[in-house]
Amino acid sequence: MTVAHAPTQLVFDSMGTVVTVLSTVPIDVTTTEAVKSTFRELDERFSLYREDSEASAIRRDRSLIRSASESYRDMSWDAVAWLAATGGAFTPHRPDGVVDLSSVVKARGIEAAGDVLVAHGHLDWCLNAGGDILVSGALASGEPWSVGIETLQLVQNAYDIDVLASAADGTVWASPVFTA
Repeated sequence: MTVAHAPTQLVFDSMGTVVTVLSTVPIDVTTTEAVKSTFRELDERFSLYREDSEASAIRRDRSLIRSASESYRDMSWDAVAWLAATGGAFTPHRPDGVVDLSSVVKARGIEAAGDVLVAHGHLDWCLNAGGDILVSGALASGEPWSVGIETLQLVQNAYDIDVLASAADGTVWASPVFTA
């Protein structure tokens, strides 16, 4: 009989939210720092809450967009692509007109952190940054990771998924894990 062990958990704050990594094997100090650094570097450049970030400078003076870094321009183009792909359901503009790339930045951060985990030998993990989730592999038991979807309508419109269960609060459990 195989005994399934609880995943190793790494939890830290970044981008104004909580980031959690669950891994089927222990996460060493080097991997921990590399994952945190991935998020920290993006937060330092793109946070609208940090007055010293590039995003805040552009918020204060929109003309600075002309001399924005390649990284900022890439994120902006990703946001435009998301806007088009979702038929306008996603927008990088806050109601006050400020460009807010935080959704795109968080998605890129999750993807980059996943790449870091794989590069450090972690093949089975679940990464959750403020409700945005990326998984790889399976639990130590071999079972797939379970992911709850709180707001299902946009997901159902974009993907063909099977609803397994729903809770009274509107949380929905779906399978299989899908990728865009």
